[in-house]
Amino acid sequence: MTILILVAFLNGGLIAASRSINARLGMSIGALRSSFWNHLGGLILLTVLLTAAGLPDPDRALGAPPAAYCGGVLGALFVAINSRVLPRLGALTTLTLIIGGQMAAGLAIEYPIWGMPLDPLRIAAVMLIILGAALARGGIMHATCCNGGLIRCETGKIRRLVETRESDAKPVGRTTVPQETRPP
Repeated sequence: MTILILVAFLNGGLIAASRSINARLGMSIGALRSSFWNHLGGLILLTVLLTAAGLPDPDRALGAPPAAYCGGVLGALFVAINSRVLPRLGALTTLTLIIGGQMAAGLAIEYPIWGMPLDPLRIAAVMLIILGAALARGGIMHATCCNGGLIRCETGKIRRLVETRESDAKPVGRTTVPQETRPP
C-alpha cells in the first residue's frame, strides 16, 4: 500500500509537469492546438505500448457502455482549458483549484450514485483545498504599516501606496514593487 501512495504522489508531480509544459506550448500556439499535440503524443505512446503488450480484444472493447468512451472528450477539454488558465493563474493556484474541483465533483458523484454519506469532515476537506487555492493566489486582503508607508497585499500584488517623510508626514509619491509578469 505504501508504494501505491508513493506512486500516486509521484503521478501528481507528473500531472503538474505535464500541465505546465502543455500550458507553455499553449502560450505559443493556442490552447486548442496544444491540446491536439498533447493528445497526439499520448496516442503515439499508447499505440507503441499497446502494440508491444498486445492489442485489446475488440469484443471486450465493444461491450463497454457508450458513455464509457466519453473520457477522452472530457480529457481533451481539460487539457485545452488548463492550457489557457495555467499561464494566467500560475501552476500552484491552477492545480489547487483542479484538485478542489475534483474533490467537490467526487462528493457530488459519490452521494447520489454510490450512496456515500456527505459527512462534515469530507465537506470541510473540500473547503480547505479551495481555501488553499485562495491563499496560493493571495486572495486574502490585508493592510499593514511598514517603514512609514502603507503596504497593501491584494490578489498577489504588493504595492507601496504612499511613502511619507518622518519630518512632515506628507505624501512624497506612489511606487509599485515589481511582481512577476504574467501573460495577458
